[in-house]
Amino acid sequence: MPGPPAGFSQRIEQYTGTYLESRHNQTGVEKLLSLQSAVKIEAAEGALTTVGIGFAWPESETARWMEVEPFVLRKIEGQGTLIFLTDGQGAVVDLIDKNDPQVVYQKQPWYETAAFHLPVLMICLFIFLSTALGWPTGFVVGRIKRVASPRQSFLPRLGKVLAWCFSVLSLYFILAFFSMMTDPEIVFRVPPALDQLLFLPLLMVLIAVGLIAFTVLVWARRYWRIVGRVHYTALTLAVIVFLWWLNHWNLLIYTLGPRY
Repeated sequence: MPGPPAGFSQRIEQYTGTYLESRHNQTGVEKLLSLQSAVKIEAAEGALTTVGIGFAWPESETARWMEVEPFVLRKIEGQGTLIFLTDGQGAVVDLIDKNDPQVVYQKQPWYETAAFHLPVLMICLFIFLSTALGWPTGFVVGRIKRVASPRQSFLPRLGKVLAWCFSVLSLYFILAFFSMMTDPEIVFRVPPALDQLLFLPLLMVLIAVGLIAFTVLVWARRYWRIVGRVHYTALTLAVIVFLWWLNHWNLLIYTLGPRY
């Protein structure tokens, strides 16, 4: 195959990125499943590589492509053509596989990709896990060593209880949710157990309101040491980000919307 046409090195960055099929659930909990069918295009050794497009089997195979004309790529080994569509400013917005032209793949901004959302979720869960395990462990160790801790008033203790409850509920929700999403029936309907689980985020929203209020009190009344206050604030920020994450994937207010 001859080399790419002039200007390929300048256009290659326009091609790379993550693409999703235009036809996917955007209003239900199944929206999260769309990440599984994402097509990722990367630059490699003067060519482009893809996974999940340009062949029928196996879906995990990597295909290599070379530009034959601007915004048209040909498969290096085998048959296949990719056509990139641009907007009025010349930026790539859509992708079509000539072998499967009824499917349009839309280029996703960086904040809609798994590379962004997965680390955000992992950071939040790490903070929740440190709270769910760290505080009880510290209490037990202190009891075993018989370390006298200063007696706290009702409000700071309540603040810790709410933080611990949110952390445990969030960890349970994520574990239960992803285990239920492995059910093949999720493609056709929301399993009853998952439908019930989706009420849990509403309780978490109420707890989050209390955590925000307590965060203000923690600094205003100087509860605990500075490390404890910083951790509590980081936890509250993680709570806010986590609720945003749930809302983005239709897991926060799903139970308030229409049923199937």
